Amino acid sequence: MKRNEYGLKSYDYSLLYGTWRNMIKRCHDKNSDRYYTYGARKIKVCEEWRNDFHTFARWALANGWKPKISIERKDVDSGYSPKNCTFITMDEQARNRTNNIRIIYNGEERCISEWCRILNLTDKTIYMRYARGIREPERLFADRDLRYS
Repeated sequence: MKRNEYGLKSYDYSLLYGTWRNMIKRCHDKNSDRYYTYGARKIKVCEEWRNDFHTFARWALANGWKPKISIERKDVDSGYSPKNCTFITMDEQARNRTNNIRIIYNGEERCISEWCRILNLTDKTIYMRYARGIREPERLFADRDLRYS
């Protein structure tokens, strides 16, 4: 199996290149369908990465990049740079979305889908309860039919 200068198979190299290219597009291309949530908010890619894929690739590989994980900004209001970025799984990325509903339960804050996984509850049931105005965690996450209580 042939590998490139980074020790990556060509498919994995393409994935890493796609991560870099998409990061730049959403931050710097006004025609990108995601520009409004990045570039329009003044989220930029640092010059060292924006101007040189190889600089980004070396950083990414030294900091845990592998296929099926996603680049994440530690401070969502700051740009992409070595000090502000890390890599996380797609599940972790989904839990960090700004449109998630976060609930404090037993002193911990998590999104509803994560609580459902931990408590072995059905997401649909909990989201329906939330939509009906149930906000108290003890009732929201109750493992029983609330129509009869």
